[in-house]
Amino acid sequence: VSAAMKADHKDFKKTMTAIDQLKTFYMEKVLPLEKKYWFGSFHTVNTLTDAYFDSLPMVLLLGQYSVGKTSFIRYLLERDHPGLRVGPEPTTDRFVAVMHGKDDRTIPGNAAVIAADKPFRGLEKYGLDFLNKFECCETDCEILKKISLIDTPGVLAGAKQVKNRGYDMSSITEWFADRCDRILVLFDAHKLDISDEMKGVMSALKGHHNKVRIVLNKADTITSKQLMRVYGALMWSLGRVIDSPESLRVYVGTFWERPMQKRQFSEFMAEERLDLLEEIRRLPQHSSLRKVNNLVRRCRYFKVHLAILKHLRSQFSMMTMFKESKQKELMKGLISEFKKIGTDNGIPAKDFPSLTRFRQRMEGHQLWKLPKIDQMKIDFENLEKMLAYDIAGIMKNLPTSNNFQEKKAAAASLSSPSSIASTASYTSQRQRGANNNSALSGMASPSSLAATAPTKTANGSSFLQGSSPQNPFGAAPATSSSTNPFGPVQNPWVVNEQMFQKCKGLFSTLKPVNGKVAGKNAKEMLMKSGLSMQQLREIWKLSDIDKDGQLDVEEFSLAMYLIDGVRRGKMQSIPSALSPEMVPPSKR
Repeated sequence: VSAAMKADHKDFKKTMTAIDQLKTFYMEKVLPLEKKYWFGSFHTVNTLTDAYFDSLPMVLLLGQYSVGKTSFIRYLLERDHPGLRVGPEPTTDRFVAVMHGKDDRTIPGNAAVIAADKPFRGLEKYGLDFLNKFECCETDCEILKKISLIDTPGVLAGAKQVKNRGYDMSSITEWFADRCDRILVLFDAHKLDISDEMKGVMSALKGHHNKVRIVLNKADTITSKQLMRVYGALMWSLGRVIDSPESLRVYVGTFWERPMQKRQFSEFMAEERLDLLEEIRRLPQHSSLRKVNNLVRRCRYFKVHLAILKHLRSQFSMMTMFKESKQKELMKGLISEFKKIGTDNGIPAKDFPSLTRFRQRMEGHQLWKLPKIDQMKIDFENLEKMLAYDIAGIMKNLPTSNNFQEKKAAAASLSSPSSIASTASYTSQRQRGANNNSALSGMASPSSLAATAPTKTANGSSFLQGSSPQNPFGAAPATSSSTNPFGPVQNPWVVNEQMFQKCKGLFSTLKPVNGKVAGKNAKEMLMKSGLSMQQLREIWKLSDIDKDGQLDVEEFSLAMYLIDGVRRGKMQSIPSALSPEMVPPSKR
């Protein structure tokens, strides 16, 4: 994820530029009008701050205890953050915001909510009991430069434990759900029961189902027959607590750094993992669209508010006597006034505020003290122009969505020989937009991978459908007796001609210099395999035969062959050394 996000650096910068324009638009044009016409007094919305616009997209993780929420965060970060602890018992007893920082540190909740650069000020209303169970952890990790993660306490089962929390889990979940860009609800394949508190948490997600993704974790620990039954039971349970006509997207797999235990669905689970990571990678762009959408929605509410005040203010003139009595009269006939406003301005009835609430809020204000009606008409027209032109201009500056199918094809190029050639142009395009310093934080640089000791793990799918006995580079002598009257025994290379040509085309997109690709350029391509860092280290050690931290086309083809063997399960383990037929012809 980190490497892919670095490759999207240009799009990320473009997104941040659009967000800066959005912030300037709100602060300089919309906010002065909101203050001028009492918008904050009539609507329960906080003034948007710099922290709101500058904050990174957030991913909220929910689930009962020991379903793998904290392990999933460690899997994404590829390291531990301050205070991280994983275990079968409920280890996370607090809300933890995992964010980027130059140094590892933990900020207590009371300090985090008043920090000007943190988007958590709204949590103050939940009191000290909650703030004592909230903290912000900062760590220097590449992925946290693009997103923030919110870890949560495990949802409890018993009423007594819930009562002792000291805060309302559902209310706080609703607060975070409104501000997060993706909500991951994790379930353990061995624990599908949904407690009363879990029902409350799921109910708090109402209105945010477009953000929710279900993760069926630890699915590699059960058989295929059990997985079919578990999946059906999960969907049945979700149907009882989620009020939505559409079923939610469910990712099935195992999301931690350990290899899969049962490999009957290893190819499917590897694809599920790639799909989920791709969603997370695209969140910065999704977040910018969400902020634009939220601001447009806010402006439309303000437009209705201004239309109401403009109409009511027009009922007053310099000659109006007994202004307070006139205002009371207008409040009594507010239903008919709303109908007139809706007809004159084309506003649907559902967009109007509650009559009772509007009357209550109006008690502290005097309509005749608003600006003159001519000025209000000018402000109303300016607001409509801003919605029509300013927002449209900001939308044009947002990066266009990259073709998702091309990205999936690029990722699949490590598991399907037929897709390698078709993804060459995509890879070239991605490399042109990549940051030259692209690297996955927590993973040693490719040039140092050879020093890592091998481990015997395997999971995954197919890159190589079979090998041909034909050696594309001609015969090479092997370990046979020179006295053999029929000549030396030939050891054909495991990479056949067809696969080598496809790997060669893919290799050319990685911008080789003097016939070799630097480790930082090859890393992103190899990471798309979905293998663990340990497995990729071992594969690099075997493939970088001359130990120069670079790969030539033969070494690159060998790496692809080894990756596929591991993913498909053709290799029970990664070999500790290359067999004679694995060694590229030019290296023998």
